[in-house]
Amino acid sequence: AWTSYSLCFKLIIIPELSIEVISINLDKKENKEMSEFIEKIELVPLHTDTNSIISTYKKIDYCDELDMFIILDKELVVSLFSGDGQFIANSKNVIGEGPNEYRTAVDVIYNPFSRAIEILNPYGTIYRYNTSFQFIEKISLEQNSKIFSRFVSISNNEYILTPVMSGYKDATIVFCNYNKKKIIKSMFITVKQNHYSGANSTTKKHWEGSANIILKSYFLLNDSPFNSKRWRSEEHTSELQSLRHIS
Repeated sequence: AWTSYSLCFKLIIIPELSIEVISINLDKKENKEMSEFIEKIELVPLHTDTNSIISTYKKIDYCDELDMFIILDKELVVSLFSGDGQFIANSKNVIGEGPNEYRTAVDVIYNPFSRAIEILNPYGTIYRYNTSFQFIEKISLEQNSKIFSRFVSISNNEYILTPVMSGYKDATIVFCNYNKKKIIKSMFITVKQNHYSGANSTTKKHWEGSANIILKSYFLLNDSPFNSKRWRSEEHTSELQSLRHIS
């Protein structure tokens, strides 16, 4: 199911300290009738045959610009389907050890700036393909020790990435410039510590979900051309108290 979130933001900028604080109250919710924000609901059956059948998926997204579904499954195969469910292509032939192939994937997006399907591996390397999965290029970071789980494009070669988190003390998002091949800025996320007794798998799930909302929130606050019309529904029981970025 897909739903929309109404978030409350408070943006505080302290120039002399170079600290920007963004407060988000995830507990404040508004009950709305679906008809107020959903025009219609459509069920789109995806074409399936021996080449296009999908195992359990990790991520499904919809690209308005191309009228296309993008699906990353548990086998790390990326599949593309048209808006009416017709199979377009998948990445089975580019998974491997070759120079134009990827071995593992944690996230996939369509980048409207590069106009490419982009696949992220855990170490921050991004593989770019066209919609037929013909290789375009590979871009990477130098001297990176982080393991990443998600990413969003800001421009052709600038991204926000979320590292894998073991608990709330590790909660960060990073701004990367792939022309410079480095992390430009890190943003630390802090919460009320009494929400969690330890860094267990449930904690990690909530944090990674919250980080995904933070990525979307960044674009809303900064009037970015990025505009996601479909949000993945997920329970978030944590209260995000503040964000602090350190230049």
